[in-house]
Amino acid sequence: MPNIKIFVSNRIDLDAEQIDNPLFVPVRCGAVFDKQNSNLAGDDTGDNISDKRMSFNELTVLYWAWKNQTADWYGLCHYRRFLCLKNAPFSIAQDEHANGCVRIDYLNEKNIEKFGLTESFLRSEIEKYDAVFAAPIDLTAMGIKNNYEAMKRSPDYHFVKDVEIALKVIKERHPEFAAAADEYMFKSTKSRLYNCFIMKKDVFDLFCSWLFDILFELEKRIDMSVYSMQQYRTPGTIAERLTGIFALWLEKQGKYKIKNAPLLFLEHPEKMSNNAPAFKQKNIAIASNFNNAYAPIFSVFLQSCLKYISKNCNYDFNIIGSDFEEVSKNGLLETINGYPNVSLRFINPEWSLTGVKTEVFHNVYSKDLYYRIVIPYLMRQYDKILVVDADMICRQDIADLFNEDVSDCLAAGVKDTVLMGYLNGMDPHKLSYCKNYMQMNDPYSYINTGVLLFNAKKYREVYSLEFLRDFISRHMGKVEIYEQDMLNMLLDGNLKFLDAKWNIYTQSNDFVKNCLRVAPFEAVEKLKAARASGKGIIHYAAHPKPWWDANVDEAELFWASARQSPFYENILQILMQKTGKINGVPADYYHHIRMLAVLNRYRFWTWKARFYHLCKAISFGKRKADFKRKYKAINKALRLAEEFQKWIGRIY
Repeated sequence: MPNIKIFVSNRIDLDAEQIDNPLFVPVRCGAVFDKQNSNLAGDDTGDNISDKRMSFNELTVLYWAWKNQTADWYGLCHYRRFLCLKNAPFSIAQDEHANGCVRIDYLNEKNIEKFGLTESFLRSEIEKYDAVFAAPIDLTAMGIKNNYEAMKRSPDYHFVKDVEIALKVIKERHPEFAAAADEYMFKSTKSRLYNCFIMKKDVFDLFCSWLFDILFELEKRIDMSVYSMQQYRTPGTIAERLTGIFALWLEKQGKYKIKNAPLLFLEHPEKMSNNAPAFKQKNIAIASNFNNAYAPIFSVFLQSCLKYISKNCNYDFNIIGSDFEEVSKNGLLETINGYPNVSLRFINPEWSLTGVKTEVFHNVYSKDLYYRIVIPYLMRQYDKILVVDADMICRQDIADLFNEDVSDCLAAGVKDTVLMGYLNGMDPHKLSYCKNYMQMNDPYSYINTGVLLFNAKKYREVYSLEFLRDFISRHMGKVEIYEQDMLNMLLDGNLKFLDAKWNIYTQSNDFVKNCLRVAPFEAVEKLKAARASGKGIIHYAAHPKPWWDANVDEAELFWASARQSPFYENILQILMQKTGKINGVPADYYHHIRMLAVLNRYRFWTWKARFYHLCKAISFGKRKADFKRKYKAINKALRLAEEFQKWIGRIY
């Protein structure tokens, strides 16, 4: 069986998804600069030019493969660009980053099969050809006459004088390629980009010896000392044109069988999170899902956890979100610096809800909330996972919570005492909603999912990922408290109830206080005892938050940890921006944001108001008075909701 190796150039600063196919060989580009431990091969062993990564780009991987690897066919692809050898009418992109490519979202099993990235298919195709190149793009579609003009128009990327020097080197050192070089650069309207190809060994050897001879000579003749970062990549970008020249030369020889294949451009190259536990023993797995804006807030929770960690346990934090900036990642990693038994990793979860529409009413809350429902699939190699919100403070070793036994249930959580106030009259429809829509056996067993201890293994056995995606889609826009209602529906009857200390709801506004005033006496007493214990987890679940108003309930605990956070100045800035905009918000706002805006029922209530308005116009006597009363009440609720939405728009 022929030995085929397609080398995939990987960034050293990105943990990219890899194809489970032995033909693909992932290699770290510029591995000589990589200070992280990785099980991927590096381009810094044997005969190598790994230190040229910033100028030669993925060609450092190509050089390493040429000098150190043996194969019958050699290929080069990127962590986000792969050759597609299937013949199909795919849609081709024309934007700058994906020009000439077929866009795909994720490197999942479906796309691997659809676009022919399996071992069996690639073997059957590659062995037919001497060379496979990325299909050329049509320059005339962009109003460009030839490749020389294309490079001349892009001084931010490369200087045309350097291209002219490269052409001069070809004529001097490889005159047999001169005619092909002139035709490709000055006459051809087709351009091959990205340095992706597959070649039979004899063709590959010829190509690499020719390519690197030109590039090394070019290096000697150009001065890049004042080039920008993008211009410094000149050898790599000129190499793309050299690949086009070589392909044209091969075609003119008339003896090589060549295929042009479209390139796939991967929108989300990040690993789809199949991380193994960070530690082999005593691994305390903790996950939290939030967006980039909440990174400073989570750092405070993280800081509070570090005060109580035990040397006898290992703490494995997994941050789940899709929009984290590097500064946020670095700040969170800095928080755990100096703690050898603490790990922190980031998981991009977008692939997990592919096909699910996760829009929320008025964008009050983030779609990231829904990822909580599929966390056991985002962390498939974990049997047990503690999930926590970002807006919390820990007051004891979090390992104590993780070690709670959940072997006989799907999950464990704390009963929601505030919601019990809803059930007892603060929200008149809530009891019937929990019984009739949510189909809960006992609505008073509803849990707040800000703290959730998953029996992840059993959860995966009971619910498939496909079922969970469909479940979210079916209930989207119908549930009132988004993912929390959905999780309560999924876990109802298969829960363990934790001590109230593990999710202590703060009393930050009058509405919460009123809920606790009417909630069941025993539940409220347990919450009071939990607060007084000095243990467990404080949850800033209600508005305003302590980083909006430094005087809210239990704010002093938040700020004590915030002062130790690398994000302290950022949090102070948030406080300064919010001060004066949170205090004084009527309690009714909180009530109606639950009943209307957050509950996704605004449109329904608008329709109902119109119905009552019509009924009072055509009715008489007591019925008219009844409809008039209902219309007045619902109209007031609508006005409050609209005012709240405007307020939310001002403070977010």
